[in-house]
Amino acid sequence: MKNINFQAIQNVVAAIWRPKEGIEKVIDGGPWTFEQSLLVYHKLEGYEDAQLIKLNNVEIWVQVYDLPSGILSK
Repeated sequence: MKNINFQAIQNVVAAIWRPKEGIEKVIDGGPWTFEQSLLVYHKLEGYEDAQLIKLNNVEIWVQVYDLPSGILSK
């Protein structure tokens, strides 16, 4: 596992993800990376306990070109 410089990421996040623009812009703009590593996040709802959240998946969209027609599905 790669070590992460949390001070560096805190500085970058503070500079790029401006609160006045809203957290929804950040969430909708993902997925995000830092130093070539995927950032996995979860927006806490209500009184969720952050210690109990499992950050083990991320939604991504992939576009593949020139697949043979037999591989395509609906």
